[in-house]
Amino acid sequence: MKKLLKICLYLLIFFLIIASVSYLIIFRNQEIDVGLIPNEFEYCGSQIYGSNPEYREIVAWLKANKYGWHRSYA
Repeated sequence: MKKLLKICLYLLIFFLIIASVSYLIIFRNQEIDVGLIPNEFEYCGSQIYGSNPEYREIVAWLKANKYGWHRSYA
């Protein structure tokens, strides 16, 4: 009986550790690598190019707000 309780306790501790590590990996802060932003992309249904003022505005906003992002699987 004691062996069974010991095994159950170890399994519970193991699963708690796995759940904690998974939570920390999934919900850690993310950073946007602004160096990977292409010179042209689609935004709200239209193509935005590097020479466009909207492009520079979007890139400037991303550079100013590149920290503190979280993953969401919604």
